[in-house]
Amino acid sequence: MPSTKQLARWLQQNSNGWTIEGVRGVVPLINEAQNMLMQAESEQTLAFDSSTGNFPAFDTEDGVFEYEMPANIWRVSKVVVDARNPIDLGTYLNDEYGLYSNWLPNIDRMHFSGREYVRIPFIKTRDRTFDSPCRVLFTENPTELEGVYMYRGYLLPTQITSVRINPSLPDSNGLHMRTLLPAAQKLIEAFQTNNWEDALMYIEKELKPIAQKQLDSGEQGNPATVERNEF
Repeated sequence: MPSTKQLARWLQQNSNGWTIEGVRGVVPLINEAQNMLMQAESEQTLAFDSSTGNFPAFDTEDGVFEYEMPANIWRVSKVVVDARNPIDLGTYLNDEYGLYSNWLPNIDRMHFSGREYVRIPFIKTRDRTFDSPCRVLFTENPTELEGVYMYRGYLLPTQITSVRINPSLPDSNGLHMRTLLPAAQKLIEAFQTNNWEDALMYIEKELKPIAQKQLDSGEQGNPATVERNEF
């Protein structure tokens, strides 16, 4: 498993005029390459509360429609509630969202690690940007609730700002050599040739699917799929 320092040295040796760190350093491009490979809705980058095993929860206030997510969350794909929540979800959902406590069949349910959740509709989300955290915007009053709403969010990898910070990308099956190193090299080449389209397309189409496959592997607690044979 190569360290950031090793990756940077290899890149520097093959890139004339580049340094390890600094304005023309390869470390920022290793970081950017990792961001491009890992900013995907992958199973292993899902955020969860380690004390409960649930998706992370957040509190809401009556009449407040917009909420900032933690700084390490780059995207929220769904806002959900635990289907087993003891409070009368049907009452407030009926008041604000037009749903009923008998859980009509068309309600969007999902499973994660053996738990069942109900998706809250009418939610808008905004990805994290350089200047702004990821945000969740309700289009109906969420009311004042503590720890009821949860988010299906995806973690931003630890940012590599120096050679002392090693990649967050797992190195399963030589993933660093197969994806991270060539992705950073492509970005260096793009700087040198100003051919960004080819470099970004190569990373997106050729390298990212390899990383994505590894980030979706392992036991994730998803429901088993049973195939039925027709006779």
